[in-house]
Amino acid sequence: MRFALLTLAVIPLCLGSALACDDHVGTCEIENWRWQNAMGMLSIEASTTCDTGMAHIRLYEDSGAEPRFLGVAQGIIQGHALTALATDIDKPQSLTIKYSIDPDF
Repeated sequence: MRFALLTLAVIPLCLGSALACDDHVGTCEIENWRWQNAMGMLSIEASTTCDTGMAHIRLYEDSGAEPRFLGVAQGIIQGHALTALATDIDKPQSLTIKYSIDPDF
């Protein structure tokens, strides 16, 4: 009986963590975004499908056969708007992102 109760308590935690950490699959996605780079600081502004959360963004320069990893940015989502910053980033020619969002932040 204890094992059954423990299992019932753990399964929702595992499922919730998997959905919150998956790359833009699930309840929250970045819809549109733009970036700026000034004095080694890269900023990203975006609209999202969720009202609140925390975004973890991986930055890549897409110039060639394989994207070059530049660094990471973290940002807060409030009112369906995301603002994220990364420091000490060289200005890329073109930028692509991959991200995960924790909507329960």
